[in-house]
Amino acid sequence: MSRPTHSPFSFCFIALAVAFVSWIARSVTLESDIEALRSLKRAIDPNTIPPSSFLQTWNFQVDYCESPGENFLGITSTMPSDNSTKRVLGIDLDSGGYEGFLTPAVGNLTALNLGKNKFRGPIPTTVSNLKELTRLELPDNFFTGSFPPGIDRLKRLEIVDVSHNELSGSIPRSILTCRTLTLLRLSNNEFTGKIPDLTGLWQLNTLDLSSNHLSGNLPQLPIKLKTLILRHNILSGHISQLKRFRILEAINLSDSTKKSSPYAR
Repeated sequence: MSRPTHSPFSFCFIALAVAFVSWIARSVTLESDIEALRSLKRAIDPNTIPPSSFLQTWNFQVDYCESPGENFLGITSTMPSDNSTKRVLGIDLDSGGYEGFLTPAVGNLTALNLGKNKFRGPIPTTVSNLKELTRLELPDNFFTGSFPPGIDRLKRLEIVDVSHNELSGSIPRSILTCRTLTLLRLSNNEFTGKIPDLTGLWQLNTLDLSSNHLSGNLPQLPIKLKTLILRHNILSGHISQLKRFRILEAINLSDSTKKSSPYAR
């Protein structure tokens, strides 16, 4: 993966990210949420924001609550029935190639999608404070460090996609506490070690750990699994042990197992 060119705005992003955390953490009104979004936008080099970018629609001259659908693209909020203040719930940033370090945002987010950009550095530990998070999607960036720390504290997670980054270390057993996971995609990173027993993730239907440096035996897997991709690893075992997975619809272990045989269903 080629390295992005560092710009002065990358370092500006770090400083303003701290401000973003403070605003969201104290946020009790819509105004403070808007100020947090304004700071986030300021942290990105305006020369890297294309005309079609979602960020171009973040028009702070209008009230977010009253603005039509063409404003604040990529942002979702609460819809209170009692006319109380709305809160920002989701940031679904488009693939604009933005550079910087991931803002360690905390608050009420249920969805965080920053895929296909140029964010780098470790995934901040404050991600574990997003107690309502159901989607963590950070693929195709330049994140480094270990598996998202503290992710086992997020009991509502359904989707984790950190594929195509530069993450390393082992896959922690603590992932088993995320029992609502339906998709786990960690492919194209530098993960090492054994794959933990994943049978406790009983709702998991898609598992993609391909193109890492994982070793050991084929893992124990949840019975509801439909898609399994483990290619380009260093795994041992016999593929026939997967025959008990009657609902598997797709499986790819190519260039992965030391001892394998065709899996005929």
